[in-house]
Amino acid sequence: MKFMAPLFATGCAILATACSPESATPAVPSPAASSQPTVEDDAVACEACFPVESLTEEARAKAEAVLLAALDGEALYTLLSDMKPMSSGFSGLTFPSSSRTVPELDTLRSILKVFACTPRLSGDVQVFAQASEGERSADALLFHRPRFAATIEQHPSPFAALQITSTMDPLAAVELLDRDQTSKRFRAYGYLFGYPKHAVEFFVSAEESESATGKFVEREFVHIPTFAKPTGAFTYAVPKGHALTSEDLALRAKAAPVLAAYKKARAEHIEGGQGAAGLLRAVFDDGAGRCKPENAEAYVAKHGAGAKPAPVPACAEAGEQCSTGPDCCSGDCHGDHCH
Repeated sequence: MKFMAPLFATGCAILATACSPESATPAVPSPAASSQPTVEDDAVACEACFPVESLTEEARAKAEAVLLAALDGEALYTLLSDMKPMSSGFSGLTFPSSSRTVPELDTLRSILKVFACTPRLSGDVQVFAQASEGERSADALLFHRPRFAATIEQHPSPFAALQITSTMDPLAAVELLDRDQTSKRFRAYGYLFGYPKHAVEFFVSAEESESATGKFVEREFVHIPTFAKPTGAFTYAVPKGHALTSEDLALRAKAAPVLAAYKKARAEHIEGGQGAAGLLRAVFDDGAGRCKPENAEAYVAKHGAGAKPAPVPACAEAGEQCSTGPDCCSGDCHGDHCH
């Protein structure tokens, strides 16, 4: 089960289509967009970034696999960019609702604790409040903390209504959203996952309409490609017949050099055996063994310059194969075929 990543997109997640976990503010933040105060250089020794070596051998191997899954998916745009204030869907589990925790959850928490570099990037694990059929779900999260805080300040209405502030710990904020049963959580989640305002407002309106009438609101999807797949990852719903807006195009244009630079780094460091943590340290390194996430901007500029948004494959028609709802023109993937 992919718990929160398909928000505003597909299937049976929290903000999905039929069943399934952005003010004229532009979708693509500029460096000046964050209201966080300017701070002195807080670069750290690179071994302090994503210190997976502190884990047991077994947990370290799992950590490397989880981190690679994050980089291969939409969390790339949280780790190497500020496009997504938070990302999820790259690792999770279910466990009996009668248990407060299980060993697998403890391990996942220990792994996400070391997914950090300076105060800007951090990881955590959310345990969803609602149980289903005797089980609860947990999902790994990654936060771009300055962008997370700035997003709350830029779109105060849904957050203020839930008593969420920009100074709050990100996991605490997300847990408040999870417990809310109104459309406020849809709007807040949409902004925090980096979706443009028009997509957020459409989804909220569609959900409210379906709740009132019982009729599903037809939609299609905009996709931002990731390494793992060109569709169905960083994806959001839009009305049928939607023409790409300047916000949609700006998101795809900003993502393209990030993905191109990651492909180069992946070929060098993953295929070269240094692992996902080693890849991030190399990208964050200032050349003198000091690391901070902001250094990714220079890496992307050097190795992703000139990259153009890749064409997104056409959606699948009814009866054709699919893996997630956004693969289908209808947004409705059942099993492995579109309805």
